[in-house]
Amino acid sequence: MNIDEARQLSEQTAIFGYAIVEHYKAIWAANSPDSPHRSPSYRYVFNPRLYGPDDNLAVTANNDTNYGGCSLDLRGEPVVLQVPAVSGGWAPPPVQKELDG
Repeated sequence: MNIDEARQLSEQTAIFGYAIVEHYKAIWAANSPDSPHRSPSYRYVFNPRLYGPDDNLAVTANNDTNYGGCSLDLRGEPVVLQVPAVSGGWAPPPVQKELDG
């Protein structure tokens, strides 16, 4: 590997790796055992309050959108989610996979 290839690789690593690392830090901060933001496992938690400048746990895409979520441990067995019917539209629950060693 020459110096130009190494430079290109380091730039790509910084660009694509930064978001993953920051996301993992936010997930760990929210789910670590001593976090004040930790929610119970296997329970969907919805924050009815809009986020503002004082909320710094994670960067949110929109500060005028309510967010919710839950932590599921899928290492041992699958989990079945029951989603209530939505009238007047289609609203699938967002699913995001977290990789853990």
